[in-house]
Amino acid sequence: EKTRREKISPAPVKAFKEETKEETSEKSLELILPPSIAHYQDIQGVRIKNSHLEEVGLRKNSLAIIVQEKINRGDLAAIAELTSNAVSCGFYDSDFGIVCLEGTNSELQLFDEREIKILGKIVGVCTDEKDADGKMIVEAINP
Repeated sequence: EKTRREKISPAPVKAFKEETKEETSEKSLELILPPSIAHYQDIQGVRIKNSHLEEVGLRKNSLAIIVQEKINRGDLAAIAELTSNAVSCGFYDSDFGIVCLEGTNSELQLFDEREIKILGKIVGVCTDEKDADGKMIVEAINP
């Protein structure tokens, strides 16, 4: 019975550091991952600043949960521009040295693959919803 409960219950994750507007200060967040994504060891988060992915659950000011996993055409992904560290999220596509990110209601974003770093695949989202212990609840995303 104990093993069955462990498999279906949400799993806590190590503290997650989120940078605030002041670059030197960080805020520690504790996340609770659903079982479908709890097996990932290395996660990072990106705060969503626009609404072009709301239809898939990534609302403005939510926290996208990103993991290191192979990204295929059509997966939700996050990339960072090497020169500015600006992060962009969207549905991934790549061909002939060009990376494309597309939202559900926005223009395509095109990048030279030599000028970006792929941060990872977006597998979850976290709003400001917390459990009784103050830990943030993550929901899996299946676009």
